[in-house]
Amino acid sequence: VTFEAVEFRYPDLDVEGIITGETIRFEMTNAGSQAHEFEVLDPDGNAIGEVASTEPGASSGAIMTFESAGVYSYQCILVDPDTGKPHTELGMIGTFDVAAG
Repeated sequence: VTFEAVEFRYPDLDVEGIITGETIRFEMTNAGSQAHEFEVLDPDGNAIGEVASTEPGASSGAIMTFESAGVYSYQCILVDPDTGKPHTELGMIGTFDVAAG
């Protein structure tokens, strides 16, 4: 899954159709003006993987395995230097479903 991180959103992120047992490589390009990350949490709120903090203009990736069905969430918890707020509070957060395989 390739996608971009732009100020406080992941505009082209498509995480539809994932089923349990699948292993997915997420490849993020930072098209914004500050560092961003991409962390995925399982239905219990436990982190299953993270694309680490990536500087503007750079790309980074991570491989994640989806072991159970349910609603997963994703987020960027880095802090915006202008507002002092985590990027999650500014819109870099969302959910997606993983179906039973």
